[in-house]
Amino acid sequence: MQLLIVDDHPAQVDSMAQTIPWCDYGVKAVYKAYSAKEALETIRAQSIDILITDIRMPDMNGLELIQSVRSISEKIRCVLMSGYSDFEYAKQAIQFKTAGYLMKPVDTGELTALIEQICGELREEWNVKEVYHNAMYTLRENIPFLRSQLLMDLLQGREIARPVLCKKMRALELPFDCEDYVCMMVIRMDEESAVEDEVKLSLLEYAITNMAEEVFRETFHLWHCKDINGHLVFLVSLNQEQLEKPLHEQTYEQYRLQLAADIGELQKKTRTYLKRKISVLLVNRWVRLSEQIVPLYHCAIAGIRKHIGSEQQFFAVVTDDAETIRIGSLHSLYEPPMLLHVLEIGRWDMAEERLELVFKELDAKWRESPEYLSEAFFFIAGTFMHISHKNGRQLQNMIGHYGQKLQQNRTFRPFHSLAQLREWVFDVFALLQNDLKKQQKDPKLTVVERIQAYIEQHMDGDASLQAIADHVALHPAYLSKMYKVETGIGISDYVMKVKMEKAVELLRNKHEKIYNIASQLGYQTPHYFIRVFKKYYGVTPQEFKLSQ
Repeated sequence: MQLLIVDDHPAQVDSMAQTIPWCDYGVKAVYKAYSAKEALETIRAQSIDILITDIRMPDMNGLELIQSVRSISEKIRCVLMSGYSDFEYAKQAIQFKTAGYLMKPVDTGELTALIEQICGELREEWNVKEVYHNAMYTLRENIPFLRSQLLMDLLQGREIARPVLCKKMRALELPFDCEDYVCMMVIRMDEESAVEDEVKLSLLEYAITNMAEEVFRETFHLWHCKDINGHLVFLVSLNQEQLEKPLHEQTYEQYRLQLAADIGELQKKTRTYLKRKISVLLVNRWVRLSEQIVPLYHCAIAGIRKHIGSEQQFFAVVTDDAETIRIGSLHSLYEPPMLLHVLEIGRWDMAEERLELVFKELDAKWRESPEYLSEAFFFIAGTFMHISHKNGRQLQNMIGHYGQKLQQNRTFRPFHSLAQLREWVFDVFALLQNDLKKQQKDPKLTVVERIQAYIEQHMDGDASLQAIADHVALHPAYLSKMYKVETGIGISDYVMKVKMEKAVELLRNKHEKIYNIASQLGYQTPHYFIRVFKKYYGVTPQEFKLSQ
């Protein structure tokens, strides 16, 4: 904190600057001025936080000085001194939003108490701003991931109310609106261009999406994600310049040639600059973003199989795929929380509920196509294998003769009825559950228990979502969702609960100082801790101490 004292009596300024131990109250530097003009020069040259000024001064009085200061900075806290108990001065002091009004001769105790209060308020403001800026920085760092995740949720059929969807798109600064007409483009990395290294693959995909943004920018907006098949999926809408023209639904077809030209340019740039081949499928059917994204996506994936197949650097355009749209996919296999995720956190009850949902959907759909049985079998069997391997076991060794069906995958029809598949799945599910529970004679801490243990051990340090995620080796976004599903509350709520309960425990010790408690709980200043505690319990820490 930096403070400036202004008075036309130099002896009073010097005395106040030199006799008060300002450092004890949070002030690191004290400046002096003997006129309002000199004070304004100092304010322009230095970063002043607190101004203490006399009212009665020649040429420009203290109130006029504050008015001039406000035109330079609204953040400086101003304190007025006066030897005249004039009500008009007090009224004007309020008008100029002064932080205090002191009568001369100034009482040192009253002055230092006011300065300490102002310094505390300023530190609290800075802490709030720092938290806000950190949060905004984290949000901006994760915007690409959050945009991709939102689009994936839409493609997987997750129901999001239109007002909520529009709000999320605005928060993520997407140039899309719920009422926009969109079409879809899918990019597949051809086999000759495949990259085994995940880091290199991510960089390559990043380069392709950046090139796409550059090529399409003049006419279109793009919103992309990477789907479970490893394809880059793009929603395409007209940019603002095009939307300013009067358009009707049927006129969107006019942009097909421009889309085709841009896709050709993208393939050329990818081949020239990245030395990679990509195949692209365009679903040239324009639909409302909030209404028909899932059928559009199913049409695109079916189009990749039917129209491109194993071709290299191919470009195909489809306009409709009624069969694909009608049959669709087994949504319950892929909508969150997926079977794999709930098994990874040891929620066997939720996993059983998820399986019941799958068979409920199968019961309604499998007669349309026997392939649904195969889709469900391979998905569920793959999940069971992943969980068993993660626990150091071979699934076939765990389930005995039930493992025979796993060897029949070459037929693509391991089951011929829904009843057979259901019996196999739930029998294997029970065996898997029992075997893993027996194996864990000394159960390791669950992910939730590890999270909670970490928080309790790091209350005075870094208990941020990123630090917790690093500790349990999970992505922060996935960790946050998983913890909310498992416990019903968010991680930040649990951190706050633990800190406040610990605060109560420490406050019951009459000899424990509040600033020490704040430090033990990881708060940078006692003032911020006091505010948080009062918001949580309705009383200040000191009031709580006195009530014990």
